[in-house]
Amino acid sequence: MPTPTETPQGLAARMATVQVIDVREPDEWSAGHIDGAVHVPLNTLLAGGGAPLDPARPAVMVCRSGARSELATLMLMTRGFDAANLVGGMEAWARAGLPVTTDAGTHNARAVIIATGSELQLALGAAKKLAEEGIAVRVVSMPSSTVS
Repeated sequence: MPTPTETPQGLAARMATVQVIDVREPDEWSAGHIDGAVHVPLNTLLAGGGAPLDPARPAVMVCRSGARSELATLMLMTRGFDAANLVGGMEAWARAGLPVTTDAGTHNARAVIIATGSELQLALGAAKKLAEEGIAVRVVSMPSSTVS
């Protein structure tokens, strides 16, 4: 049976009726997340921990690209939840121009560049060129061990 999915636009339209669970690591969450999402890293969720989730409310699972959240979706389905995976994860959400929240506030980026330390200067140069073309960009620097 295929894993149920949700598009970024579909999720944006249903935000009031679903619970969004972000299964990324804490540094990824801090770099930017969907406003109103609940942060429960995948390992915590798999171990049965984290914030209490409402089994009566549909859940949409989110990660960076959709791989970890697909696993989380399947796991919640085995526990009786109505769950779906956000297709393309936070990358697709940001590409769609939907709002991303950080500690600094909410913004609409048309592109998100995720770079490891050695790629950061190149990423910043690419972001500058995109900004000159009027495209809102967010550069996220992450340790290479968290990029998958």
